[in-house]
Amino acid sequence: MLHLDRRSLLVCALLACTLAACPSSDKDRQDARASRIDARPATGRVDAGVRSDRGSSAADAAGPMRVDGGPSLDALADGRLRADGRAGDRGVDASTTGRCEVLDEVAPGSLTSWSGGDSGHNPVVTWTEQPTGYQGSTAISATCVGTTTSYCESENLYKDFVVGPQNSSTAVLQLYFKATSSKSYYNATFVYVSLLGAESETALGSAGYYLEEGVGEHPAKTTPATYHLMEPTPTADVYRLPLSHAGAAVSFSKLRVYFFSYACEGQNTSVLDHLVFCPTS
Repeated sequence: MLHLDRRSLLVCALLACTLAACPSSDKDRQDARASRIDARPATGRVDAGVRSDRGSSAADAAGPMRVDGGPSLDALADGRLRADGRAGDRGVDASTTGRCEVLDEVAPGSLTSWSGGDSGHNPVVTWTEQPTGYQGSTAISATCVGTTTSYCESENLYKDFVVGPQNSSTAVLQLYFKATSSKSYYNATFVYVSLLGAESETALGSAGYYLEEGVGEHPAKTTPATYHLMEPTPTADVYRLPLSHAGAAVSFSKLRVYFFSYACEGQNTSVLDHLVFCPTS
């Protein structure tokens, strides 16, 4: 058996390292690792392993971000939404990126992250998750049934989104929305948006947005200063909601988005999905 002294072993180790081109320092090892990462093929798609940045168990329950087929995320925002944007249901800071951000993709199980719900009175509203949303993805579906004009009230879900310091004059909320209505008395389903400060619960400005097919006899059609038609985009069932309708040059940091259903008599249905915030219109 061959025996080597300590010096001979050290020489052999150095020779083996040279032949293997091993890194000579921690920095070299980090650089080598980075070069392997950078060498991966660029796909131009969102990494399916990226999760919400909410930092809670709800993020884990929502699972990874979906990477759906069909139109790219760029098409949704009419050329402004970046597929490499940071996404999260609870907060994004579009003020630092200057581009559109996905606020809520309505991943499976995320209905529980919305507050509010049915009061138990007339009308009766049922909210469920259905695979009927943007690009066939999971969406929040609402079915509203009213039975009497003697007593009725609005029912809603709502959710807050932190978007960083913004200005209402240029900001736009985009979303996937579909609605139907029996057009009966006080019958409407719509989206309502309030602008809030970073620490305040008092609305700095508010506006409602609706589709003609989702509203019957309701103030939405008679109070144009408060309620506005959703603006279509090139993508089917995706609409722009200019936040300038909530007030001119309002400085805000947070959006509170309400999903309303209301019917004293008759019924309406609606589908909400894929909320996107754009700091500039």
